[in-house]
Amino acid sequence: MIDGVLFSDSVENMVKSKLGLKEADKISWVTPDDYATSIPEKKSDKKIAILYADGTIYDGEGNEDIYSKTLTKTIRKIAKDDDIKAVVLRINSPGGSALASENIYHELMNLKRKKPIVVSMGNYAASGGYYMACAGDSVFAETNTITGSIGVVGVMFNITNMMKNKLGVTTDQVKTGPFSDFPNMTRPMTDGERQWIQNYLDSTYVLFKSRVAEARKLPMDTVENLAQGHVYSGTEAKKLKLVDDIGDIQRALRSAAKLAKMDEYALVDYPEKIDPFEEFISSFSGKKREEAAVRRLLGDEYIIYQQIQKIRSQQNQIQTILPFVIEIR
Repeated sequence: MIDGVLFSDSVENMVKSKLGLKEADKISWVTPDDYATSIPEKKSDKKIAILYADGTIYDGEGNEDIYSKTLTKTIRKIAKDDDIKAVVLRINSPGGSALASENIYHELMNLKRKKPIVVSMGNYAASGGYYMACAGDSVFAETNTITGSIGVVGVMFNITNMMKNKLGVTTDQVKTGPFSDFPNMTRPMTDGERQWIQNYLDSTYVLFKSRVAEARKLPMDTVENLAQGHVYSGTEAKKLKLVDDIGDIQRALRSAAKLAKMDEYALVDYPEKIDPFEEFISSFSGKKREEAAVRRLLGDEYIIYQQIQKIRSQQNQIQTILPFVIEIR
């Protein structure tokens, strides 16, 4: 597994031997950061943007996870930059809000009309994550990428029994129309409400499948067989034509450069990286301290708490999200 067992001074002597130095000579060591900054950057007006989409998909604006309004603003900024000739969309997401996924897809399709988009899948590109990938000219997954999960799910809470049996609280409603107090967690759904939600789920599912069929040039019947929430590895996804090939982000960059007909280019990351000092200061914020305290208190159960919080934050929205959490230990 290793070449030998040596103390540090012996390793230094080996390095000196390789460099042609004498034992008494000193080695001028440099840190990885110093080495990296000593390499001249490629000077080119032509750029490839690496757009990171990392986390659960939500509506609205925010800095953590993927927020539709925040990401669409970034996409529009990339579209207006004439120096950016191609985009690599790096997806690491189990999905989230169906509406947010559609809005992001729409904005990516607008960008695609101006510049080629190559998708690079990370650990996850499932459900809403795969929805976004449908906007790519080419799609690359890694062998262990979790992808697919083409499906739609809705979660509606009913706390009637908990409120009555645990707290002794009951509720009554006075409303002006059949749906005026819907959604409502303090009573079961009516047949009409359940049918309305089912129709919404069905139409969203059909739209999702149509995006996949168009992107992958597959018949709808084939997509239906591949959909139904089934999850695939990157290797399986290639066999099923849900992705184009197996490859990492470097492979995606080479593909993007080829599509844009560029030999030399500079890289630019989006969203722009947070200043390390600002990130350090934010770690002391009230929200960060609260999360750390809850994590310590709940231990392994923190994951369950986190998922419940995510569902609550979606405010009963229809989801294109991986319906389980995979944790590798």
